Amino acid sequence: MDDHLPPGLRLMASEWRAFAAPAYRRYLVLALCQGVVLALSGVALAIPLLIELGLGPGPTTLVASLAVIGPAAQFAVPGLLRRTDGNLRLVTLASAALGETRGLWLGLIAVLVALGVGNALLVAGLVLATAAMGVFSGVASANLQAWLAVILPEQERRFVAPRIVGLGLAVSAVLLVLVALVLDAAARAFGVGIYAVCFLAAGVAGAVEVAALSRLPSPGRVRVPRLGPEMPAPPGWRRFVAIATLASLGSGLAPYYSVYVMSVLRASASFAVALSALTSGAAVLASTFGAALLAHNSSSRLLRLGYLSLGGGWIAALATTPLNPLALPWFVAIALFVSAGGAIVQIATNERLFRLAAGPAVMAQQGRFVAIASGATAAGQLASALALAVAPVGYPVFAVLFVVSGAARFAAASRLPVPESWSDATAVIDLADLGRS
Repeated sequence: MDDHLPPGLRLMASEWRAFAAPAYRRYLVLALCQGVVLALSGVALAIPLLIELGLGPGPTTLVASLAVIGPAAQFAVPGLLRRTDGNLRLVTLASAALGETRGLWLGLIAVLVALGVGNALLVAGLVLATAAMGVFSGVASANLQAWLAVILPEQERRFVAPRIVGLGLAVSAVLLVLVALVLDAAARAFGVGIYAVCFLAAGVAGAVEVAALSRLPSPGRVRVPRLGPEMPAPPGWRRFVAIATLASLGSGLAPYYSVYVMSVLRASASFAVALSALTSGAAVLASTFGAALLAHNSSSRLLRLGYLSLGGGWIAALATTPLNPLALPWFVAIALFVSAGGAIVQIATNERLFRLAAGPAVMAQQGRFVAIASGATAAGQLASALALAVAPVGYPVFAVLFVVSGAARFAAASRLPVPESWSDATAVIDLADLGRS
């Protein structure tokens, strides 16, 4: 059936068919639910709604930054695991229940606002939902990676983990396209009621996701020792963390697509959501490409490729000045390119973490890394929000953010050590040391 396809695409198609097999059904359900939750109760809808409710670019960016500040809570996970006697399953399920079901109560708030309660309640709800997405959903997502590392053999983990991310992004992209097609007309007819429908659907999907998580094989007890002088960081760890921190700072300084197109290029809410859908699709393709490479190739080389893509993309965004009649389509192209680079960075960073870290300290190292990286991203987001709040809203302040964000990624790429060839491998984690039962 796939004989007419090039060899690389045939392999990709066969791998996705394998992922749809009954043996991986539980992971398939997880990915589908995560995609629904991300699309219908994430920042793709929250940002346009906040701008429509009257918040400016600065306050909207500040609210959205809660989604990236929240993962710093991962720093507390090792302590939680020590207090629960290494019960990774309990910590992950509790985090998912608090974060992934946020659409249920956010939808009820939107219903109340549609019935006449003031918009301030919905703004407060969006703030809390975005914080829940960052803190609890972020912890659940990071812990799921560790859970998979415990219950799956290494090669199988490399097959499953990136595809959960990729399929979730694909589902998110499809749903956002459907929302974009009807959002403007539905909002004129039903007001925030259309958002209430989206939020409630996301909440139901989140509940199903928690149920699917509970059916995964137990990871047993994951012992997390305290990191001290007697347990030095793995070779190359500190340098990798420093480079990733610099790149994360640049990520935080990059403006949100929706904020830019709605406040500078005067696009509609539907267009902003459609752009989110397109960028999710680009991330899916990039994740698929990256997952295929990571199975047999250098994670650090792929990471540098992602950094260079992000740096070049944001520098090229300087051409999207409102004086350019093609600014909007050009920015769409830039957003697609940058999103692809971001997806590559995400999966390559996750893989690099597991190839560098080893032994029983992996959970503590992962928690520390996520906390540091998300803290750097949050610092960039806060700086970006402050600049947008105090400076006259317009192209110049965004242009400065484009340049600084791109330069940070170029600097990270130049400092990242890579092997001599793509096929050179780094150390692989010993799963036996994780305490798999």
